[in-house]
Amino acid sequence: MTNRAKQIFTSGHRLGLGGVPQGNEFEVVTDEDAMKTLEASWKAGIRYFDVSPWYGLGAAERRFGMFLHNQPRDSYLISTKVGKLLKASPKNDARSNFPYGNSPNNVVFDYSADGVKRSIEDSLQRLGPRGSLQIPPGVVSQIPPPARQDKGLLV
Repeated sequence: MTNRAKQIFTSGHRLGLGGVPQGNEFEVVTDEDAMKTLEASWKAGIRYFDVSPWYGLGAAERRFGMFLHNQPRDSYLISTKVGKLLKASPKNDARSNFPYGNSPNNVVFDYSADGVKRSIEDSLQRLGPRGSLQIPPGVVSQIPPPARQDKGLLV
């Protein structure tokens, strides 16, 4: 466990908040309701937040970024995933993945070194305008079988 994680995960604060619902995975969640959820979790002592570009095809990262932008940077830990790049497209298939979402994006799977770098850069953009926002090393998850075979990746 990193020093930052040890600071955040004290005996009184061992829970985190996942971002799937904030990405409209199960129902439409308004920005206002997302902010209320994040505010309530903060008041309850939650300081670890987990998001992904996949959650609402960028919606969850944007919402977490809006909320965390107003919190002291050294008081929380946020993680995201890599390997899924979002590409805006007027003919997107976002609703096939997130029927309650309204994202203009399609997903491009890219687990190459350049794709991972781009994924982190894109996440930082969605997470907010705060230049000091840092993300711990990305978690590669849900690598589709062709990517494993074509790229020689071990899972």
